[in-house]
Amino acid sequence: MSHAVRKPSALDFSVSEQVLQRLREGIVIALGGVALFLVLSLLTHDPSDPGWSRAGSSATIQNQGGVVGAWIADIVLYLFGRFAHLFPFMVVFIAWQMYREGVENFVSDYFTLSVRFVGVIFMVVTGCSLFWIRGSSTMAELPHQAG
Repeated sequence: MSHAVRKPSALDFSVSEQVLQRLREGIVIALGGVALFLVLSLLTHDPSDPGWSRAGSSATIQNQGGVVGAWIADIVLYLFGRFAHLFPFMVVFIAWQMYREGVENFVSDYFTLSVRFVGVIFMVVTGCSLFWIRGSSTMAELPHQAG
């Protein structure tokens, strides 16, 4: 006796499940765009661009993210140093987790959400600390070096 497992078709899903699936996909696409913008802004950061920590003297903005990208890159590099280059990967990881677990499961359990938040805070603090210890002399071009 062979019991064939039938794959669910598109007609088997209710409308609400389809809407939730499209919401997941939309969040992944949006967070992917945010991650790409962060990568572009951080990699094309120029100290002569106007930003939060300095007034730019250049009439043209060198950052490929424009004025917004220059400001975001300046703030993030000022606060976190070279560790900020890992933030786009963190955004992609969060998008993947939301897609895999579902948005409703990702934010419904407050204990898990708080443990994840505390874990991210510890990771950022220890990452900035390690960058400060290991590379403070090679990061002289950044304000506050490693964040």
